[in-house]
Amino acid sequence: MLTTLQRIADIKDHLAAKQGVIVSQVVDNSQNIEFVADGSIDEILKKEDFLKIPPQIFHPYRLMILTALRRFGALDFPALRDGIQIKSDGNLANHLRVLEDLELIEYKKEFVDRKPKTFYRLTPGGKEIFQSLLRHFKDFSSDV
Repeated sequence: MLTTLQRIADIKDHLAAKQGVIVSQVVDNSQNIEFVADGSIDEILKKEDFLKIPPQIFHPYRLMILTALRRFGALDFPALRDGIQIKSDGNLANHLRVLEDLELIEYKKEFVDRKPKTFYRLTPGGKEIFQSLLRHFKDFSSDV
């Protein structure tokens, strides 16, 4: 699990290694983290606005949920639970709630064979954030 501090350290290291940028100040306003840099800002951060990605999604289970929904489309609660191998329904419900509150996923309740089922899927904003994450991970890994 990447914490906000780990993300800051990784980005600071990346900036220093790639362009010799010295980060003079880090401002954490709880929602977004801003870097005040001496010199030019790394192109990755300029283009994609990496720091606007909500830090709450960097929990391993939340990343797995987003990945599963991106790969398979809409999934019901048991499929998500079993697919990501989370230990309890309550834990999964909490992670889903965080992603719902961030408006990255949405749910729809339906009846299948006369039984109620809840299906989850990515919102358009969730798809955009996920694609942004993939681009950033590719950019960071190509620099290593």
